[in-house]
Amino acid sequence: MKLPESERLAYERYKDDLHYQASMVESTYGYGKMEGRKEGIEIGEQQGEKKGRREEGASMLTRQLQCRFGDLPPWAIEKIANADLSTLEEWSLRVLDATTLESVLADPAIQAPS
Repeated sequence: MKLPESERLAYERYKDDLHYQASMVESTYGYGKMEGRKEGIEIGEQQGEKKGRREEGASMLTRQLQCRFGDLPPWAIEKIANADLSTLEEWSLRVLDATTLESVLADPAIQAPS
């Protein structure tokens, strides 16, 4: 370190500045990574809750239909397994008045006969 005092001090400030910049980049990256992880967990929990509600709705509707109409044919089991939550809810209301399994599981856009 045979630099003159003023150049040596400038060099030391330069090194300190580099360390500070590297620290800022690292901490910002870590913060962003932590925020991303937290957001990912929240999205995963929401998807899990939605899936759980749909599965429970399908299970409950299946039990209602079995109680009302007996064993379900494979086409009905498949249709229930592929339905979304709002469709399952609509079908579960139809169980109360429907006279056939087909009328319960009719297209949700078509009103079931009373």
